[in-house]
Amino acid sequence: MDLPDKLAKSQDLATKVATLFQKRAQVAQDAFAAELRRAWSAPAVAALLADPGSGARLGSDWYGYAVDAAQRSILFWDTMRERGNAFVEHNREGL
Repeated sequence: MDLPDKLAKSQDLATKVATLFQKRAQVAQDAFAAELRRAWSAPAVAALLADPGSGARLGSDWYGYAVDAAQRSILFWDTMRERGNAFVEHNREGL
């Protein structure tokens, strides 16, 4: 197979891949839109919008989640620091 034939075959393959990607992306976008419509029409959302205090609870719940995530992050990095210090100490001792 000579170079022009290889280039033509490569271009044909690239066109097929692009077409397939467009079709799959459209299917995914349609499925996402349908799921979003279903989620917003759910009874839980209607109840959330009907209760005036739900916004305040949503904010406090989010704040609690953010505090928990920050605390866990600090604990994780503190553990990594301790492990790093132990590693350095072991290397200093020649182990």
